[in-house]
Amino acid sequence: MTTTTGHVSCADTAKLIRQALKEAFPGVKFGVRSKTYSGGASIDVTWTDGPRRCDVEQVAKAFEGASFDGMTDMKSYRRHLLDGAPVFMGADFIFCTQAISAAREAAAEAALERLDERQHNNLQAALRVGMFAGAYATPDPWTLGGWERANYIRQVARDTLPTVTPLPSPTVARVTSSEA
Repeated sequence: MTTTTGHVSCADTAKLIRQALKEAFPGVKFGVRSKTYSGGASIDVTWTDGPRRCDVEQVAKAFEGASFDGMTDMKSYRRHLLDGAPVFMGADFIFCTQAISAAREAAAEAALERLDERQHNNLQAALRVGMFAGAYATPDPWTLGGWERANYIRQVARDTLPTVTPLPSPTVARVTSSEA
């Protein structure tokens, strides 16, 4: 039995992603931009504050057309079913990037400044235990300066965003995928 597999263009894949995000996160403004180039195609999804990146990726990556295994340095294509018909999605990779507003950064910085000495000592102890255990240690914000402190504050602002469970998206429900 022979099956014909269709192809959804990168621009049409971006339209599907835009619609799915609108359904899953009503009221959140997303930027969805597609790019095609000689080695393939990708889509960039951007937004400010709102849902966490992992929540957005849960929706957007349903449309990703490929995966990459760094261990074997190999790109594999995914087959999708769109409305029951086999298709290849036009974008190999989907990148989700969240920006943090200045107001959220200021609130995170103010929260760090309010930490009392006891909390600072607890953090120092936790850092020492993590270093001795060989675990990745969170940087001590009191010793950071310049861009390191700014990056840490942005990370705190991201970590304090509420987890948002995406609403069911009829567009995502139209798609299933598997490795080709």
